[in-house]
Amino acid sequence: MTIGILAQYLNSRNDVRDLINHLNKKCRVIIFLRSADTTIAKGLNENIEIRYFQQDKNKLRNYILDKIFKLFGKLPRSKNNYFITERFKLQNSIYRGIHYTIEKAILAIAHITPKFINYQFYLSQFKTGNKKQIEDIDIFFCITQIYDDPFYGYLQSTGKKIINYVYSWDHPCKMKCFLMNDKNHYLVWSEVIKQDVVQLQGIPGSNISILGATQFIYLHQFMTQGKQRDLKQNNQYVYFAFATGTEELIKQELELLEKIIKTLSLKIPGINFQVRPYPFVRDWAVYEKLKKYSNVYLEDEYRVSSENYTVLPEEYHNKYDRINNALLFLHFGTTLAIEAAQLNVPVFLGDMAEDFKLGNLHNFIHQYQNDKYLNITAYPNVCKSIDQLCNNVINLQKFNHQYYAYNSEVKKIALPQSLDLIRDRLINIFKDSIALN
Repeated sequence: MTIGILAQYLNSRNDVRDLINHLNKKCRVIIFLRSADTTIAKGLNENIEIRYFQQDKNKLRNYILDKIFKLFGKLPRSKNNYFITERFKLQNSIYRGIHYTIEKAILAIAHITPKFINYQFYLSQFKTGNKKQIEDIDIFFCITQIYDDPFYGYLQSTGKKIINYVYSWDHPCKMKCFLMNDKNHYLVWSEVIKQDVVQLQGIPGSNISILGATQFIYLHQFMTQGKQRDLKQNNQYVYFAFATGTEELIKQELELLEKIIKTLSLKIPGINFQVRPYPFVRDWAVYEKLKKYSNVYLEDEYRVSSENYTVLPEEYHNKYDRINNALLFLHFGTTLAIEAAQLNVPVFLGDMAEDFKLGNLHNFIHQYQNDKYLNITAYPNVCKSIDQLCNNVINLQKFNHQYYAYNSEVKKIALPQSLDLIRDRLINIFKDSIALN
């Protein structure tokens, strides 16, 4: 069986690279990349074939199509998520000067333009492809967000079966790269994420299967090492993870976190904080102000750059070990909260941005997936004020176990599973799909 793979962010998604390397042990794997992206496949096994496709033809046409779709392309029901994501991508993009200005203007205008172009029609307008490059491919495996729309559009026209992996729990509510046809099948983390794809993207449930979360394979490795959390341990640090990557949101996260640090430090003597910056930020100097607090430890040893996104296995271990040993995990909306819940660390969502007129952060906290899966107000873990958070911390120090029920709800998003299990499940999906084709 020969699998063609179209994968976004190969240079930063360790789990995807590991999955590809493991697939290659049992199948023939061929990676498709743009001719300009010769460096992003570092970390893949040397015997994995890479085929480069050209983009020079119809370059102007494809550029114009891209801008038209950004203005008029249909969005998921959760539009707020889409625009937050696009702002993040723009601020961390390589665009500069006039190109940045054009992209920023298009994004601003897109808030008011009618949305009538579906993804299927958009893809059908591209003129690209090389039949000889894909003749020997039995099935294609594509990972959201789609790496290259023109090439993906070409695949749609070939009759090849395509399996699409919805890489993250928030992709159904912020991406517009879903297709409602029998040629495309979608794989998701869990049953609840499957329902999001159905409700937000209109994909029939029959076109969706559950694969598991590749992002949690390292968490599974950590958990199977036998380290059990001691519910009676008296750790005195709050573990906080930044959730955002845009300049205005980072500043608002910092402002609110500083208010939390000052208040808790005053009311709870001896409390400490361990803070994890958002990894994919160009300039980490923005976090330096936290170093003025004697009871704050800023994790900056794992930072990544555009040249080196690789995270070593021991860095995952260190991250989980620090979370596992914390008194609690505090955040404003991050995937890491799901992992902390799996480790049975009390997870708290700070939903008090509106009180301090931090509008952008408030909107971020109340994204679709956060409100549905994390902002469960029936539990005291959702903190509507800093005073409530203080009371929760004091209760935890008294070994109060009322906060663990919330974690059980969060765990429903996805369970940690092994890489081998996910790989073998994926191969069976490939085989079944080829047999039906």
